Amino acid sequence: SIQLLGIIEPIVINERNEIISGRRRYYAAKQLGFTTLDVVYFEKSAIDQQLASLDANLMVMPLGDVDHDQALSARKKLYETKYPETKQNARGPDTGRKGFARDTASKLGIASRSVERAIVRAEKASPMVNMARREGKLPQTVVNELVRLPTSYQDKILPAIKGKSTAQVRSIVTLALAKDAEYALSKVSKLETKSSSIELVSKGMDRLGTVLDSVVRKRVKCNPSEAMFLLKKADALINLLEKFMELNTPIHKPILRKQGLSAAS
Repeated sequence: SIQLLGIIEPIVINERNEIISGRRRYYAAKQLGFTTLDVVYFEKSAIDQQLASLDANLMVMPLGDVDHDQALSARKKLYETKYPETKQNARGPDTGRKGFARDTASKLGIASRSVERAIVRAEKASPMVNMARREGKLPQTVVNELVRLPTSYQDKILPAIKGKSTAQVRSIVTLALAKDAEYALSKVSKLETKSSSIELVSKGMDRLGTVLDSVVRKRVKCNPSEAMFLLKKADALINLLEKFMELNTPIHKPILRKQGLSAAS
């Protein structure tokens, strides 16, 4: 693009001729044999220069990846240094300026909770967890659970959560918080057995749904009120099973009785 069209957006430098924004453009132009470039001087404080440099990088980073999270965390420190009144529990006059998470969320068009979680991931994820993230082995929802633990615990349970759902990882993390990482790992096999039981019943419910759908489409003769009753009961049971899956709750008869559902229904 530079070879065809030249530098469309000037490089930004400070009074010491240090590049604030446009390092890639500078090296590309240099490789192409350019000897002069248009520049814009950014004559502001050191904090503003660092903020501008970070913002230029944030523009090209994928939202939610490791580097983006770490850049947001670095930006938070600079933002709160420049505007100390925005720090949590800060004492001083209220200037009406938003806290970092709310300010950034409004500019990125995302929820402030997403910004807060990104900063927690950047500050609390272990190097091993970040490496797994870079390799695409850990979804963001799983990392959000892992960072509830000390870094040493994160590294211990990391090999055991491969292929686990977010709900399963949440259960393992909760066990580790209650006692320690070794205790949580000793319970992993039990959680896997529970999960496979739920999956088995879930497949059974899918088959039930298929049968009911077939009955309705083929217009099998039956009492309409009885048919509606059967459909409602089946729907209630499916919803109940979905809750079991979310909570990793074992499926057993006392719970069915409590919901007013018999094994037959």
